[in-house]
Amino acid sequence: MQRIRDYGASEQMEHRLYVMREMVTLAEAIGFSDSCICLIETIEQLIYDKEVTVKLKLAENFTQLALYLFKVGGSDNRQMIFSKIIPIFSELLLDRDSQVREVATASFLNLAENLDGPAIIQGIVPFLDKLYNEGEDNKVLSITLLNKIAKNLGKEYTISDILPTLQNKILLDTLYRVRVAMVNSMPSLFEVIGIEETTNTLFSIYQELAKDEIWSVRKACADILGALAKSITLSKCTEELVPIFEAFATDNSRWVRTAAYSSLGLIISIAKPLKPSLVDTFCKLAIDTPQTEYCDIEHPRICAYSFPAVLDTLGPDGWKQLEETYILLACSAQKEVRKTIACSLHVVANISGEAKTEQLLLPIFESYLNDFEEIKKETLKNFVNFLKKIQMEKRKNFLWVLEEVQHSDVDWRLRKIIGQQIGELSLLFDSNTTYNEITPYFFGLVQDPVAKIRKITLSQAGKIVESLSSSTQKRNDFLKRVIELGISPSYQHRIIFSKICGKIAHSVEPEIFKQQLLPPLLKLAQDNVINCQIITRETLNELVSLAPYKTNPLISSALNKRQPDK
Repeated sequence: MQRIRDYGASEQMEHRLYVMREMVTLAEAIGFSDSCICLIETIEQLIYDKEVTVKLKLAENFTQLALYLFKVGGSDNRQMIFSKIIPIFSELLLDRDSQVREVATASFLNLAENLDGPAIIQGIVPFLDKLYNEGEDNKVLSITLLNKIAKNLGKEYTISDILPTLQNKILLDTLYRVRVAMVNSMPSLFEVIGIEETTNTLFSIYQELAKDEIWSVRKACADILGALAKSITLSKCTEELVPIFEAFATDNSRWVRTAAYSSLGLIISIAKPLKPSLVDTFCKLAIDTPQTEYCDIEHPRICAYSFPAVLDTLGPDGWKQLEETYILLACSAQKEVRKTIACSLHVVANISGEAKTEQLLLPIFESYLNDFEEIKKETLKNFVNFLKKIQMEKRKNFLWVLEEVQHSDVDWRLRKIIGQQIGELSLLFDSNTTYNEITPYFFGLVQDPVAKIRKITLSQAGKIVESLSSSTQKRNDFLKRVIELGISPSYQHRIIFSKICGKIAHSVEPEIFKQQLLPPLLKLAQDNVINCQIITRETLNELVSLAPYKTNPLISSALNKRQPDK
């Protein structure tokens, strides 16, 4: 114990750090009673250490010591332990250094996660209640922590011990930052107390805060509109939350309006029956020129992001109301808006059906493939998913993209995007088209200079074979091209052959594999290039895990042979 005191008072920071780093080990060595006296007294001195590093280590490890004391001390000593640790946590949570406060907050919440409800009610809630009465910053911290520990308390304790505190204090508090902190923390409470209690209790608090004279409080309320809509009854959402949204939508603060519009798509998807005025408001968001009183550059981005959800809610018939809006968004001068539309083109196509996709979306899709690189990339990410929604003959019109991407030096990631989808792409076409138009790009990409592209394209080899299964001739021609890699003078090509064999073993009939692919593969197990040997043996080990090759004597013999020294 004297050593702990000496190290705690030492001028050498390493000694003080030792105590902070090994506090649990030291507590185990000296026992529970002495830990509560000697070790805690030493820690109390180090709370005010001049070195931030020491306080950070204390904040990081103190929860582990507290949990140890609770475990050893038992429920009989719980109140005494709280009386020792809470003052230390209090100092750390209010430290002048932001890093210390951040680590202490995480540590404090970790403590709450490891305590049961009665312990939290006994020691932590009273501390946070006291903290609330000690200044503006402390109030905000208290509210934030109180809401975060609710999930550890559970529904019953939260309703009986947390909600009354919030109801009695928050609405009467004159500090707007406290009210903002309360609103920001509400979504975590929604999850804990459930729909019924949120509807009956928290919604009334929210209604009052939504009318607050301070715009930042109203903005915080607008920010959680979506979360609240999902956490209250349908009737409450339709009858009372929608009017709150409408008030926010005409608020005199731009920030409140924009925050409210961000949740409009979700509200439209939930509220039943749907008010036509909500859809009208949504459509107006697409206008990015000052033609309306509350036009804002952010609104078209919000509209583009929410469009698939709104269309899904209205169904294909919703195009009568939304088509003009969608065209405005798709042709927006804002690159970010077009990028958002590009990301969801395939989703909108899936909702719309083939006819509407070909009539309205196909021209947009084609134009985006010729747009800025950033928009082109987002369009290509779902290239195959979009092509699935149009007729076969029209799909063929977009195979030029493979040629352009493969020879593009602007961004190798475009080739990776195509490589990732080339297997699924081949399944969209007949065998002739796949072999003549797609497999050349497959072979080009598996030999790409970028390793990530080679790897992702190789993973698609099995699907290429599947797409050729309807034509024995085309499949055999494809396998011949694969075999040519295996007998190539280039060791890189031989390695690619070996890897392809591993990927297509599931897709090729065992007899064909044994006759055509296995002989050149076995030769590579004794290749004069060590890398070829290693990769081939890995492939052979994969093969023996498959039933048709598990007992194949040729594979077993190749694996048992000693690798030649080179």
